Amino acid sequence: MIYESFNFTLLEIGALLTVSTATTTFALIPIGKLVDRYGSVWSLRISVLLGIMAFT
Repeated sequence: MIYESFNFTLLEIGALLTVSTATTTFALIPIGKLVDRYGSVWSLRISVLLGIMAFT
């Protein structure tokens, strides 16, 4: 299992998943307002650029 290779306990994995889900939940409200204001095409372009920068 991946948690064994990084020496995480199941409790730590659960805490990380909880923080990730909570962060995503709270970020969706302002992001939704930005999409409503500037349009979906602009938002999609920005998110693709951020994704490219994150994985390079």
